[in-house]
Amino acid sequence: MLLFGIIYLFNGNTHCQNSILEQLRKDKYNTTFENIRQLIKNIGKFLIEVRKFKENEKNREFAFNIVDSYDHFDTKENILVKLFGHKPDKFEMQTELNYEKALCRIFRFLQLFCENNNIEMKKFVMSQTDEEGLVKANTINFITETTQLLRQLFKIMTSKVVNIPPSLLDFLNEITQIPCIDCQKSLMRSTFFEDISYMAGFF
Repeated sequence: MLLFGIIYLFNGNTHCQNSILEQLRKDKYNTTFENIRQLIKNIGKFLIEVRKFKENEKNREFAFNIVDSYDHFDTKENILVKLFGHKPDKFEMQTELNYEKALCRIFRFLQLFCENNNIEMKKFVMSQTDEEGLVKANTINFITETTQLLRQLFKIMTSKVVNIPPSLLDFLNEITQIPCIDCQKSLMRSTFFEDISYMAGFF
């Protein structure tokens, strides 16, 4: 579904953007954007927790450590040996990769909403309004959602998560481009620049 949306909006087709915007305004309960936010939260939480767990496993300094063991048949020596430690299977690694791809695609999808400086769509992604121009009760600011996720990723920044932030930054760059002053103000009210300063000082 995400790939279809990305293809549909490819190169920031204004006609396609506006056709989606028209339907989103009719979405009384903001269901579509609520689902997108929930996807971002669930996938982001999964990836962050997995990275934290792996880092903790790597950094533990116990005098004694309980680990899994498994039998391994050495084909060269033609003997059965017992090995220790967790050996991630292909399914586990593929699951992480799929979640990472899905998260990047969500932000690519949101970025394409705003491409070619579609001011109306940029404002809508920041604050959802109905057909009469009234702000919906459960409006979602995706600038805030993105900067909050970035802050969490920056705290566990490793080579394993380095591929994720660029997608989020591309979205922020697109939605705040001149002359969308409201989106720029929203970014200024977030923790984004504080987090960037922290990262610059850390590295």
